[in-house]
Amino acid sequence: MRYGSERRGISPTVTTAILAAITAAIGLAVFGIASGWSSIAALDFVGEVNKGVQQLRAELVFEHGYIGGGTMYIWLKNTGEIDLVITAIVAYDPDSSPPTPSFSKVAEVKRGETILYNTSSCGDKCLVDVYYVPAPLFDEHDPERNRDRFLKLTFGIGEVR
Repeated sequence: MRYGSERRGISPTVTTAILAAITAAIGLAVFGIASGWSSIAALDFVGEVNKGVQQLRAELVFEHGYIGGGTMYIWLKNTGEIDLVITAIVAYDPDSSPPTPSFSKVAEVKRGETILYNTSSCGDKCLVDVYYVPAPLFDEHDPERNRDRFLKLTFGIGEVR
């Protein structure tokens, strides 16, 4: 007759193997989560860099303008390397503060193209703010989207001080 317990314990080898498997599983899970997060962060970073590059490639130039018969005529040229969308053109008296623009697609200016835009003048002298954005960054359904990427060109027409 045997005294003591009939039970046998788990051998140290099996215990070590189980602990190693649990450690490896936890390590792989943490690695998977970290690599997924870093991939998402990298894609966001690349997207922001692409938007910044498009902004750097965008350039709109005021070529000529005059006021006649209560109408202001302005010629704008896209000298940049990317198509542009003009989102607002605001003309105001130089002695007043500029009004808040409302954004929509005013015009599209292809690369190298010059457009003529006419609107009612604000008198015999005006300051003009032209807001524009690279065409790939403009969303017709939500013109305010990427507003932080809008660029602004300001110039005067008439005898502006």
